[in-house]
Amino acid sequence: MPHRIAVLAFDGISPFHLSVPRLVFGDDIPSLLGDHYAVTTCAESRELSTSAGYRITVPAGLEAFEDAETVVVPSWRVGLRPSAALLDALAALRAERLPAARAHLERAISVLPRRGLSALVLAGAPADEVGWLAALAADHPRGAELRLEHAARFAAASAPAPAVLLSEREREILRLLRDGATNGEMARCLYISVNTVKFHRANLMRKLGARNRAEVLEAATVLGLLRPVGPQRRSKGVEDAIRLLPPA
Repeated sequence: MPHRIAVLAFDGISPFHLSVPRLVFGDDIPSLLGDHYAVTTCAESRELSTSAGYRITVPAGLEAFEDAETVVVPSWRVGLRPSAALLDALAALRAERLPAARAHLERAISVLPRRGLSALVLAGAPADEVGWLAALAADHPRGAELRLEHAARFAAASAPAPAVLLSEREREILRLLRDGATNGEMARCLYISVNTVKFHRANLMRKLGARNRAEVLEAATVLGLLRPVGPQRRSKGVEDAIRLLPPA
């Protein structure tokens, strides 16, 4: 089975830059290893102009990314800027600063180029993080224009399964889940909103592949992320914090 390569083209691309991946990996040069590579050129639009002044027809759309094992971006169009805002949004999401992540996504939308290819810079991020950005973008009337589904599909199809890495807040939520705290009690203990607790719980469940509290605790224990203390048993610190905090 040949290694599948998708080459990204865009409007105004240099024909020379576009030809290099096929010269290296394509059928024009016989391979000592036989049919080692299968190269497909793809773009959002099947008809593209080039920097040389003529037009070309591209054989595939961006759906080719779903089956590709390697993606080659032979050049990058000058002025294609929203990638910086998307990376800022990803950094804010990882730092658990949701308002900042929304603000960066809105900035990315406001400076969209004519073709929304810049979302592909997120294709190397974990699929769950791209999914959360897509969920945040969905709240914006123009969020669909970011085309984050392309990055999400490629991340889900090609990224290796990462080790389970939990943020400090997720570890706090995990310990409170072990102690039997409710969403409201967790919010009061950590001085955050119930919606923020739900966000971290959902992210925790996604990372651990769990559907409920019991599966979260089981997976965390198996992975060594948590030491069992008995069903629904609360630590004294959690009890004291819940008792001393004012009611919600």
